[in-house]
Amino acid sequence: MDFVLQNLTIPSVTCTPSQWYFCSLLAVNVYGIFFKNTGTQTNYVYDEFTSGKGSDQINSMLQHFIRTVVIPYGKKHLVVYADNCTGQNKNNHVIEFFVALVHMGFLERVDYKFFVKGHTKNSCDRGFGHVRKHVSRQDCWTMDHIIFAVNNSATSNTTVHISRGSIFFKSYKPVVSELYKNLTSDPTIKQLDKICDETLMELPPMTSK
Repeated sequence: MDFVLQNLTIPSVTCTPSQWYFCSLLAVNVYGIFFKNTGTQTNYVYDEFTSGKGSDQINSMLQHFIRTVVIPYGKKHLVVYADNCTGQNKNNHVIEFFVALVHMGFLERVDYKFFVKGHTKNSCDRGFGHVRKHVSRQDCWTMDHIIFAVNNSATSNTTVHISRGSIFFKSYKPVVSELYKNLTSDPTIKQLDKICDETLMELPPMTSK
């Protein structure tokens, strides 16, 4: 899972007028989750006025993906690979969100793994390459044009448009911060397992609805 390295913009045309260099174009965020089991990528697309790129946004998109793709597929053991990005993926609230999913019984286990710093590309980057190549050949003047272009950049794509004013993004920080301990440094695997086990023992049993 990852954000596209450089935001898409609206408008985006094949022959960019030189005057646009001095204009502030509308930035469009694309967050991709590649599902290895089916070889498909789900791209969450929303503009800069809809929301940002924080842990609440990532957790909201993860929650949607797990609820609509992973659980219906019958998987309880989730292995997640992400960029070694401290501000987004490598974040206390994202880690605590995964612990909460296991604690509530939605998943049995989550292995959260990070690529070595300086790695080249991952599966999401390949999908983003198709997106950029296809969008660069289209004239996109509206959000609908961008959504259409992203969705048609590859046959294995699924696109979720998060529009302004929707209730898609939710606040997870207050809940997970109250329930779980923050990690103050990069722990080893054994240390992380111990922290998760200790946290679960301290909490009362929770039931999923």
